[in-house]
Order: sequence, then C-alpha cells, then structure tokens
Amino acid sequence: MTAGKPWKGLIALWGVHAAGSVLFAVVLDVSFASGKHLILAGPLLVSGIFLGFSLLLGLAVRCRAFRERWFARYAIAVVCATGTSLLVLLYITDYVCNAAWGGNATLDLILVFAPQLSVVARSLGLPAAALYLAIAGMIVPVFVAYLCLSNRLFEGLQAAVRAGGPYSLFRDRRRGRLSTAALTAGTAVLLSVAFVSMHWLGAFWQGDPIVGLFQSRRIFQSDPRGKVLPVEYESALAMRNYPLRAPSSQMHIIIIVVDSLRADHMGVYGYERPTTPFLSRMVAEGRMRQVRAAMAPYACSLGAAFALLTSRADLNLGKELGY
Repeated sequence: MTAGKPWKGLIALWGVHAAGSVLFAVVLDVSFASGKHLILAGPLLVSGIFLGFSLLLGLAVRCRAFRERWFARYAIAVVCATGTSLLVLLYITDYVCNAAWGGNATLDLILVFAPQLSVVARSLGLPAAALYLAIAGMIVPVFVAYLCLSNRLFEGLQAAVRAGGPYSLFRDRRRGRLSTAALTAGTAVLLSVAFVSMHWLGAFWQGDPIVGLFQSRRIFQSDPRGKVLPVEYESALAMRNYPLRAPSSQMHIIIIVVDSLRADHMGVYGYERPTTPFLSRMVAEGRMRQVRAAMAPYACSLGAAFALLTSRADLNLGKELGY
C-alpha cells in the first residue's frame, strides 16, 4: 500500500474481509442450510463495519498529536488485527454452535462458555490444550501479518486523510467540505438502512453471525446467570450423537406428556409426599436419570406440545398455530 495510491491497499484489504464473509456464508449454507441470503447479507454488514473502522482510524491519523507518536502505526495495526481476529473467532464459534445447537452464537452464550472452554473442547473431541493452541494458531498469524504491514497501512491512511495529498479526501478546503458532507450523509444513510432493515427485513439478516451475536436467547430471560445453559448444551450434544439410523426394531421410545406438572410437587425431586413412587424407584435403582434443568419453549400447553413434537421452538410456530 503506497502513500501515493492508498485506495488500492484499502480496497484490497476490504476485499479480503468481504471474501472471507462470503466463504463463511457458503460453508454455513452447505453444512447447515442456513440460507443463501447470507452470501449477500454477510459482506454488506462486514463492508459497513470496515468502512466505519477505516473512517475512525483515518480521523485518528489526522490528529497530529497521535500521528507523530512512535507507537501510532503499531497501535493502528493492533486495532485492525484485533478486529480481524475477533471476526475469525466469531465465524469458527458460529460453526461450532450451529453443529451443536442448530443456531448462531450469542453474546450470552459466549459469556457463559468462554470460562468453560473445556466443555467446548470435549464436544469437539479435543484436549483443552489442543483447543487453546488452535485458537492461538489462528490469532497469532493475523497479528504478525498486520504488524508486518503496519508501515504501509499507516502511510496509506495518512495519504487518504492528510491535507495536501493528491489522493486525500481533505486535499483542500473545498474537497474537505465535500468529503465531510458525503461521509456524514453516507453514514446517516447506512444507519437508516440498517435500522429499517433490522425491523422490516429481519429475515434478510437471520442467521448472520454478527447480527446473531446480539440476539439473546429466550432462555436467559429466566436464567440470566446461565445455570440452565450448560445442561441444555450437554443435552444438545447427546441428541446430535444419538444413532438416528439405528434399525427401528432397536428403538423403543415412549413419550409421556403431563400438563401442569411441577417438579416441586414430585417425590422424585424431593417433594415430601410420595407422588411419584415408580419414578422414585427407577432413580433409586439407577435405571433413570433425573433432569435437573428443563424449560418449556411456550407458556401455553398447545404451543409447548407442538414444539416438543416438531423439535421447533421459534416464534414463527406460534404464528402458524394462530395465537
């Protein structure tokens, strides 16, 4: 990235991020049928974030007090490397969550499982040390690459924003005013489009890893500290590893549904009256495992029963049922 033509380097860097987003969307669609709309939605969102970061870094470089510091170019490189590393880790985390949960990673999930990487490593069949080394192996090359390119990145940003340069957005007062107006209007349009699309075109962004990061799972409304979540995660792993192709003669499944039954009134869960003698005996003999945490996806019985029988727990199911 030369100082004379900064746009070539910035466009190339944007192209790498956009291509990575497209590649991840294709992998997600092939592996989990997430939808081909992400091939367009992902790069659009990544491009908007890239533009915003570039403008912020450019404003920092325009500041003389920062630009003349010896560490300025390295600070710019570290910020860029951190953003790229977080994006790569989010992609990989999303893939793991789709394989285990059938959905994207959310900030709530990450906060719960970040201190419990051993659980994630076990689900992947890896030792915890191997998972740590894999994460380091993905992050370290990104930081090394950006630090090696720090001089060219810094000079390119300088040429793009410093006054007087032939390719600068602020070459003179007239161009500076036009650039400021264009950037302000462009930012306002992007924010407006993002706001409208999030509310009126929610399906277009459904499944995007960055958008999904800020969509809280409903389980956290009644379980804010994540006590139920590890149990649900282990259950999802067990369901994923269940031999679905086993001969029907070997599969004996009985589903018993009881309406309005509370655990605190069941003897098997410690209630003082012997209301569940058979289940209590099964647990005592080691023939049944107690479920310590379970939550219904709907408050009403009809919705919960349909969700149980269809393996769906989304809001669209309620609309289909007409309530």
